[in-house]
Amino acid sequence: MKKISHIFILAGEPSGERYGAALAKNLAKAVPEIRLSGLGGERMHEAGVSLIAHIRSLSFMGFTGIIKHLPLIYAIRQSVLKNIMKTKPDAIVLIDFPDFNLGIAKAVHRWKRHYCPSLKFFYFIPPQVWIWRQSRIHTIKKYCDAVFPIFQFEHELYRKFEIPSYFFGHPISDFLPQQYDQKRAEKQENRTVVSLFPGSRKQEIIKILPVMLKSVRKFNTTHPLSVRINVAEDIDGQLVEKIIRGYELEITLSRNTHQLIAEADLVLSKSGTINLEIAYFAKPAIIIYKTSWLNYWIAKWFIRPKFISLINILSGSEVVREFIQGNATTDNIVMEMSRILSDANYRANMISRIGALKKTIFDQRQPVLQNIAATIIHHMQ
Repeated sequence: MKKISHIFILAGEPSGERYGAALAKNLAKAVPEIRLSGLGGERMHEAGVSLIAHIRSLSFMGFTGIIKHLPLIYAIRQSVLKNIMKTKPDAIVLIDFPDFNLGIAKAVHRWKRHYCPSLKFFYFIPPQVWIWRQSRIHTIKKYCDAVFPIFQFEHELYRKFEIPSYFFGHPISDFLPQQYDQKRAEKQENRTVVSLFPGSRKQEIIKILPVMLKSVRKFNTTHPLSVRINVAEDIDGQLVEKIIRGYELEITLSRNTHQLIAEADLVLSKSGTINLEIAYFAKPAIIIYKTSWLNYWIAKWFIRPKFISLINILSGSEVVREFIQGNATTDNIVMEMSRILSDANYRANMISRIGALKKTIFDQRQPVLQNIAATIIHHMQ
């Protein structure tokens, strides 16, 4: 049986880094003497990963953000490659961040044939080839020993292309409570609780939070609201405090994601994994997204998605309304808020459809990251 001594983990974004930290803990638990290094953030560092570079320097969004930061991205890439070639790990685990990670896989593949032929590549949260650039699936097949997709239909797609694929569920389920009290603890009389989730990147919050606040302020003039705002783990609370000044709303800031969702009558959220957490609590929601117009038109031209919310994508139809870019106006959002909070049938239907999605995703939960760690180790022995 081969001894596993060193695994390199590459997570370039906060959401992936969260899973990278949990995966690192499970790998270390299974192989106590293992050495872990890679690209990540504070959570991975606390999980015992020796960081080559920190993802705080990669906290930008969109195509324009990538172009502006190309020199920095290149410098980090070179640092990662240099470390891999120096330390010769037994395996490299790629987590999301597809363009950077596939570039690393391609560069290392050429080198490993001569200097480290036993090195294995595993892709956890592989590229969403079902949305765009499906040709990347051939790159993955060439360079990766196995993939760990986070949706059943992705798993089936990779298997169709004869890529070793393992599906244990969505990793967010490892972070969700097994049960929760549906009675809100701090419900204030005559006030509706609206929770806002403006994002985990500075640029997202700057773009999205103001339109959320303008909408709830307008709604608040006729329907008293208690407003809760989620401050993501990697975000400085002062940024949010600066934006909310002058809105004259009853606002509470919190990093407790699940409490904010569980206590809400309505959730206003950006798109992303947070939508699955909303689905878990079966809460009515409105999805809002804004970016620069250049990023928007580039994405619209190349990707052309029917939906951006995972609730709608996985349901195959519009369950929650999406207000994107020019449609993300105060009037549009307030109109939908009013409908959800005043039309009992509309609200009940939305909750029922979200609940049906919840059953398909979360009803048969298993320890996702523990299973992925065990499978990686099994593959290497």
